[in-house]
Amino acid sequence: MVTRWWRGTSLRAKVTGVTVALLVIGLFAAGIGTLAFLRNTLIANLDAQLVSLAAGDSGADGTVKVAWSSDGERAVLIADGLAVAPEGSVYELWLIAGGVPQPMRVLQQTDDGTLRAVVDIDDAPEAWGVTIEPAGGSPAPTGEILFLGTA
Repeated sequence: MVTRWWRGTSLRAKVTGVTVALLVIGLFAAGIGTLAFLRNTLIANLDAQLVSLAAGDSGADGTVKVAWSSDGERAVLIADGLAVAPEGSVYELWLIAGGVPQPMRVLQQTDDGTLRAVVDIDDAPEAWGVTIEPAGGSPAPTGEILFLGTA
């Protein structure tokens, strides 16, 4: 039955059918890959914690959340709707422990204002912060903490 349909179908319909089938398979595989990544990265830890970072007085737009495992191995940052960092600047994530900000990672922003990052951590955080720093990052915050959340 499939053979008969295949023979009687135009080349354009065949290409469209194959393309749609490959797209569905790709989306399915990507979904499984994402779930596996999250499970293996963090979510499988029953002691995982999540904090939403507040913009506070900075008035920055967007949402920033950080999830991490209490065993102190890894953290995941998810940010949406952030303004594009000024030319020559980047967003940087900070883990704050003992009252001291530790640089975690320079964050690569997309055009739609999303940031995604997985970072290895050595200390249990007291808080998390996000700043805008010179390109390449900074060993200490140089300006206002735009987003801050207590662990």
